[in-house]
Amino acid sequence: MRPGAVETAAGPVEARLVVNCAGGSALALAQSAGLAAGYSVLHFRGEYWVADPARAGMARSSLYTVPEFPGYPFLDPHWIRRADGSAEVGPNAVPVPGPETYEGFGGAAEALAKLADVATGSARRLVTSPEFVAMASREVLSSVSKAAMVRRVQRFLPAARPGHFVRRGTAGVRSPVVT
Repeated sequence: MRPGAVETAAGPVEARLVVNCAGGSALALAQSAGLAAGYSVLHFRGEYWVADPARAGMARSSLYTVPEFPGYPFLDPHWIRRADGSAEVGPNAVPVPGPETYEGFGGAAEALAKLADVATGSARRLVTSPEFVAMASREVLSSVSKAAMVRRVQRFLPAARPGHFVRRGTAGVRSPVVT
């Protein structure tokens, strides 16, 4: 199979232009076609907490802050007012091993494979950066501790308390490609 060809169940497919819409698996698909060899992908889950309806009025509009780590493509948690009047805080950016790790931290095999990929790939320099390690540690803490997430929110919404948030909201996974 030539570089640029994609192997399918029906055989290889070659094209002059391919639009890759594989989401968090887009890099793996490109690499299976012999492309993007110098890139790695990191996966980050963004988690939210839903405010008790009685506390949804703590702020009348959505509130966004300046990111603490501006060198990385993540927003710090913010207060979101929904059209239905409900409110949430989030997201964080928890490092996870795969594009579909919407809960937990993945299985041991998946986590070890991602660690090996990062340790030997183009993301190695990123994950040895003290600023990145500080950011990732803070994000993991805000995932396992609602109080840690709310402490971050209190910087811009001082009235927020852990008891004001009644359940986890919807999580999503972002998968930036890095060199």
